[in-house]
Amino acid sequence: MSYAEFLQSLTNGLTRGAIYALIALGYTMVYGILGMINFAHGEIYMIGAYVGVLALAAANALGWSAVSLGGCLALAFLLAMAWAAAHGMTNERLAYRPLRHAPVLSPLISAIGMSIFLQNYVMVLQGKDKRDFPSSFLDVLGTASLSVTELIYLAATTWALPTFLLLAVADYALLAGSTRNRFAHLLRPAPGAPAGTRPPFALGYRAGLACVALSFSAILVYAVRILAENRVHIPLLSSLRATPLQYFIIGTSVVLMVVLHLFVMKTRMGKAMRAVSMDKKMAGMVGIDIDRVISGTFLIGSSLAAAAGIMISMYLSVIKFDSGYFAGLKAFTAAVLGGIGNIPGAMLGGVLLGLAEDFTAARWSDWKDVVAFAILMLVLILKPRGLLGERVAEKV
Repeated sequence: MSYAEFLQSLTNGLTRGAIYALIALGYTMVYGILGMINFAHGEIYMIGAYVGVLALAAANALGWSAVSLGGCLALAFLLAMAWAAAHGMTNERLAYRPLRHAPVLSPLISAIGMSIFLQNYVMVLQGKDKRDFPSSFLDVLGTASLSVTELIYLAATTWALPTFLLLAVADYALLAGSTRNRFAHLLRPAPGAPAGTRPPFALGYRAGLACVALSFSAILVYAVRILAENRVHIPLLSSLRATPLQYFIIGTSVVLMVVLHLFVMKTRMGKAMRAVSMDKKMAGMVGIDIDRVISGTFLIGSSLAAAAGIMISMYLSVIKFDSGYFAGLKAFTAAVLGGIGNIPGAMLGGVLLGLAEDFTAARWSDWKDVVAFAILMLVLILKPRGLLGERVAEKV
C-alpha cells in the first residue's frame, strides 16, 4: 500500500467509523439501562435516512431548495431525527415495555420481530428499489478535495468569527473542567451563609475563565491567519485530503458525540440515566421516573441513528429498505468491540471498525464485510467485555 492509499483509507475509515459510532451509541445506551440488545435499531437508522431523503425531495418539488439549500438540509436533519425518535419511543412502548420483566429471550425475540416488521413496512411504502439522494443538496458542500491544512486556513480566514467563537467555548469548557476542583472552596457559599447566597468569587472566577478563553482563541486564530498568508506547508496535514462532505460527516458526528457526552454528564436527565443504569430499583425509590428515563434513552439513540442515516445516504448517494440490517449489525459489532454499555467505548469501537473495513477494502475489497464479523467473533472469544470494558455497577 502506497502512502497516498494509506491516507485515503484513513480518511474513508474515519468517515465510515464516525457513522458507525453514532449508530452504536443507540445500542450501548439501551443495553446500559435495560440490559437488552435493540435489534430494531438498524431499521430506525434506515427510517431516518428515508425521511431525510423524502423531505429533501419535497423541498426540491416545492422550490424551497432555490431559496436555501443549507436551510433545507438542516430542516431535513431535524425532521428525520424527530421522526426516528418518535419511532424509537413507540417501539419501546409497544414492543419492549410490556416484556420488561419477562424472561431474557422474550424482549430479544420481540426486537427481532420489530426489526422485520419495520423493514417490510418501509418496503411496502417505498418499494424495493433504491432511492437516490437529491444531488443538488451535495452542491452546497462542494466536491473539490481539501487538505487538512487548507481546511484549517479556511476556518481561520473565511470563517474566522465562527471559528473564534467555537474555540472560545471549547477553551472555556476545558478550563472550567480542569480548574473547578482546585478552586472549589471559592465557588461555595461561606459556612453559615443564608440559603441562596451567591459565592463571593464565583462571578470573578467565571469572568477570568472567559477572558483567558477569549484571549487564547484570538491568539490562535491570528497565528493561523499568519501561517495562511505565508502558505506554510505542514507535512502530514497537507498530505491528508478529504472532500467537504467527509469533513462535514466527521465534524457533525464529533459535535453530536460531544453534545451527548455533556448531556449525560451535566444534565439532570443525564444523571438520572446514569442512576438507572446502575440500579433501576434504587433509582425508582429515590423518585426517578424509570419509564421516562428509558423513553428518553430510546429518543436520544434513535435521533443519533437518524442523523447517521442521512449522512450515510449523502455519502453513498442511495438508500434502500434493507440498508439498516447490515449497518445495524456492524454498529452492534462496534458497540461490542468498544464495550457494550460504555458510551466512550461505542465511539471508539465505531472508529476502529470503520478503519479496519476501509484498510481491508484497500487491498481485498471482497473481504470488507467479512472483517466486521471476524472482529466480532474475536472480541467475543478473547475479550468479551470489549476494549474499554462493560460498565457494571456494584449491587449492594
